[in-house]
Amino acid sequence: MWATGIAIPLRREVIHMCEMFIVVFAALSFLVALINLIIVLIDKIKR
Repeated sequence: MWATGIAIPLRREVIHMCEMFIVVFAALSFLVALINLIIVLIDKIKR
């Protein structure tokens, strides 16, 4: 019982960390895609 009392809040923390990581990863990939799009547009304008 003592072990489960510790494990449950810890599991919630891990899930929260995973959610944060997914959000950060999604934001980063979106930024990279946006930067690539801008580079392609600039390249087309220069030509």
